[in-house]
Amino acid sequence: MKRPRGVYFLPCLALVFGMLGGLGGTQVVLAAQESSNSSISLPPGAEELPFEENLDLVSEYPVIHGESGDSFEYVVAFDYETDAEEEEARVFDITLIEPPEWQATAKKQYGDTGETIRAMRVNPNMPYPDRLKVTFSPLPDTEPEPGDYILTIEATSGDVKGTIELKAVVTEIPPTHELDLVTNTGRLDTIAKSGEDNTLTLKLTNSGTGTVEDTSFTSDKAEGWGITFDPNSIESLDPGESQEVEATIIPPNRTIAGDYSVTLTARGSDNSSDRVILRVSVQTPTAWGGAGIAIIAGVITGLVFLFRRLGRR
Repeated sequence: MKRPRGVYFLPCLALVFGMLGGLGGTQVVLAAQESSNSSISLPPGAEELPFEENLDLVSEYPVIHGESGDSFEYVVAFDYETDAEEEEARVFDITLIEPPEWQATAKKQYGDTGETIRAMRVNPNMPYPDRLKVTFSPLPDTEPEPGDYILTIEATSGDVKGTIELKAVVTEIPPTHELDLVTNTGRLDTIAKSGEDNTLTLKLTNSGTGTVEDTSFTSDKAEGWGITFDPNSIESLDPGESQEVEATIIPPNRTIAGDYSVTLTARGSDNSSDRVILRVSVQTPTAWGGAGIAIIAGVITGLVFLFRRLGRR
């Protein structure tokens, strides 16, 4: 028995409508997804987030070494950044916080007019930020002990604040070794007799800050002269300490009377040295002087006698 044609037609029609309904549902889901990815506008009355501001204080050389009593100089850059639409400059108050017995000043990096700066107008978002030169030094007549000394710089404008610490490292001053050699009288000339001991007192002083070790004495003199020292060396001489030294000058016998140059030198093991250049006036001994006078008197007497005899003839 054959079924009616409508029995086959109805299921096909239902299948077609089902497919059309599925496609329509997919379009609705895609539309919803696209709607969820779109930007959402703020509701009426809501406030936008405030813009950000930041100040960085930067120094290329924040740590400097030096000796006690030295001044330390730093260059500090004021890097001010903001994301505000209108980039306006801000005035920052500058505070310098020094350790005890130290002082600090902030001035222009270039074209210093001697004025100390306590506030500065800083432009934002600059490729080359504004800079200041900061001098950090001990108070007058003060010599800090070796160690680290910190200078803190603060720049403040409203809620925006920047801070940096600069370090001065004070190192120990190496000792100096200096000798001063003078005559006890301060004079640079003396009198000596040939063939005799002529004593001269010298004064040697350590004018440095370190101890001078193993100081010896030498002389530069004419050939045949003799010069000795007592003592001939000094083992140790502390800073500020002085010691007397006897120099004995002996010109050779029958030295012609006149002025001679003699150099006396003191030299330590650390190459510290000083010298005295003396003018030595040599005199003939009394015996030779008397003999010379007698010879001259005899010559004169002989000439007088000869003139008288010739005059009678």
